[in-house]
Amino acid sequence: MSKTAKTVIIASLGIALFLFSWFALHHERSRATAVGVIAPLTGDAAPYGQSCKKGIDLRVDLIKQENAETRLSVIYEDSQASPGTAVSAFTKLTTVDHAMVVISGGTSSEALALAPLSRQYKLPVVASLATAPQLTGASPYFFRNVTSDTFEGNIMARFAYEKLGVRTVAVAYVNNDYGQGLFRTFANEFQDLGGKITEAEALQLGGTDFRASATKIVATKPEAVYVVGYKEVARFLQQATELGLRARILSGSLFEDPEILQRAGQAVDGAYFTSQSFDPKAANPAVQSFVKHFREKYATDPDLYSALCYDAMGIVAQALRDRPQTGDEVAKNLAATRDFPGVTGTTTFDKSGDARKNIAVKKVEGGKFVFVQN
Repeated sequence: MSKTAKTVIIASLGIALFLFSWFALHHERSRATAVGVIAPLTGDAAPYGQSCKKGIDLRVDLIKQENAETRLSVIYEDSQASPGTAVSAFTKLTTVDHAMVVISGGTSSEALALAPLSRQYKLPVVASLATAPQLTGASPYFFRNVTSDTFEGNIMARFAYEKLGVRTVAVAYVNNDYGQGLFRTFANEFQDLGGKITEAEALQLGGTDFRASATKIVATKPEAVYVVGYKEVARFLQQATELGLRARILSGSLFEDPEILQRAGQAVDGAYFTSQSFDPKAANPAVQSFVKHFREKYATDPDLYSALCYDAMGIVAQALRDRPQTGDEVAKNLAATRDFPGVTGTTTFDKSGDARKNIAVKKVEGGKFVFVQN
């Protein structure tokens, strides 16, 4: 073989090796920016999942506008609010799509199913709507930018007892991890303060007839009723009002749902509820920018759920900024999150992966959700 031929072969091999390395690196970097999202996009809980998706999509649009070179892909999986379906979606995102992080925009029950998998696969999960206390410290790869029910339940118990002067409360809660967790934290704190729980009724998830539970609660003549659930809240309050309920209404973050106002009408006027600190009218420039862009993209105002997921995507994008190559590296970046300036307040993750941020108390007044206090 001539010297020229050897030179050509060596040069060709060098070019081939360079191209192979370039494509491999390009593939790796592209894979490192894949973000999975598991949320209820269909079914009874679809309004929450669809709001979450809007917030994430808007955040991704803005990130790419700021930096056209950003390689960020989002892969959506519909959980239908089912823990089993969420687990299947997580497995696909891990083994097929090679996502580097997952945003959970679903219920606490879904998040509780995903937390152990995050540890098993070393794939970080950031939950935006899951508030069950059992999720605290569930996995070193599990984080949430929404506060635990431990905080919400305690705050509402103290607000009812100290600010409203309420001494007797009945509780109606959806019978799942979310409802049970919020019921326990509220009831424990309220009773520790000296209050009395007159009745506690578990409501069937997705149920429509709550008259039996409402009858029991009305019979105890409580000063207030603490109602925890999803769409069940409106149905329960409609039926309880028809049966003669005359009490203050108290609730948690999921109460901030325009559909509840539409369905329950006057039954919820004057109701108090705890909420993540999102006020679309706030003077904060970040909030005003978010509201402006949201209206431009969707021709409607953002709600709490789109705001929480908008923030979650921002936190995730920050954790992916230096293109980490392993789940451990992503988890380390997430754990280092301190005072992230979101539209739902600043977020800091504690050592258990829980968010440390403000909680507000809001009220239904004139068919609108208004701030009472932080």
